[in-house]
Amino acid sequence: MASGTPTVRERTREYYRLFPDYQLCRTLAENVRDQVLTHPQALHQLARKAEAERENREAIREKLAHRSVIDRGRRLRLAELSLRRVLRLEDEAFQEAVEFYFQNPYAHGRTWRGRWAPRWVRSLFLRVLFGHARGRGLQLDYDEYFEILRLL
Repeated sequence: MASGTPTVRERTREYYRLFPDYQLCRTLAENVRDQVLTHPQALHQLARKAEAERENREAIREKLAHRSVIDRGRRLRLAELSLRRVLRLEDEAFQEAVEFYFQNPYAHGRTWRGRWAPRWVRSLFLRVLFGHARGRGLQLDYDEYFEILRLL
């Protein structure tokens, strides 16, 4: 790789700031590295994705608001659960919740984008989920989750 060429990690970070979908951003960064796409093409794809999200923001918010998990035979909507209640979910339901919030970090206002507060405050909810998931020994991609926390 030539000196001065951004790494996959740097490109992922750049793309994530434009559109918070870690898997998409990582894939685009790898495709740019592998010369499957150019950097401008990747930016164009992110812009299209962001525009589609803006156009469908209300439908997306509605879909996320109705996301639920089944815990002890009861269906529980994630948007209605406090952090304390999420932490008391059984392992399977808790793992679903962790995966959901890391895939949709800004869902339900649990993490926010504003830069007026330090990153550890803005992402406290996700950090607590992550810590409890590790403590429970759940099988998750912890390296990816650490990277997402750094990007927020």
